[in-house]
Amino acid sequence: MILGTTASSVGDEGVSPSADWSLWERSGRAPSSGDGNGFATNHADDMALLAATARGVDAFRLWT
Repeated sequence: MILGTTASSVGDEGVSPSADWSLWERSGRAPSSGDGNGFATNHADDMALLAATARGVDAFRLWT
């Protein structure tokens, strides 16, 4: 059995300026995602933390 976790690119990196969702952000109908949770710049630290603390998690999938 494989136990894993997943994350989305929008949550991790913020919305792409060319994506439809960015129109909602620019019009004020959705809050700005900014740079998301910073995964793009801190991925090594985040993955090390996951490896050290996630008991039994042996898979990670990043949705783009």
